[in-house]
Amino acid sequence: MNGPAAAVVAETGDELEANLWAAALRDAGLRAEVLMRGPAAALGGVAAFPSSTYQLIVDRSRIDLARSLIADLGGAQRLAPIGQEPVADPMRIVWMMAAGIAAFLGLGFLLRLLNG
Repeated sequence: MNGPAAAVVAETGDELEANLWAAALRDAGLRAEVLMRGPAAALGGVAAFPSSTYQLIVDRSRIDLARSLIADLGGAQRLAPIGQEPVADPMRIVWMMAAGIAAFLGLGFLLRLLNG
């Protein structure tokens, strides 16, 4: 669910909390998805990176109801600013990390060549 019809309704560092919110929104008839962000997301969901965050994505037209439901579930402090859009292309993070790793390895190889 990306594009102008989607919006971030809340963000948390707890995957379980994000999935509970998504389930509650779906039970209320809203379309909701959880999007993982951070290094773990770029590496396919590896749990070795505790700094990941989880965005709850909903249809922009239903954001008021979604915000209300999440607040009722105790998540008012984790509501995102109104109108925040989800990341358009999560694969961009993967390519950026791959380029960084390749540059790091290339630099190491070049230094090894120069030092003989």
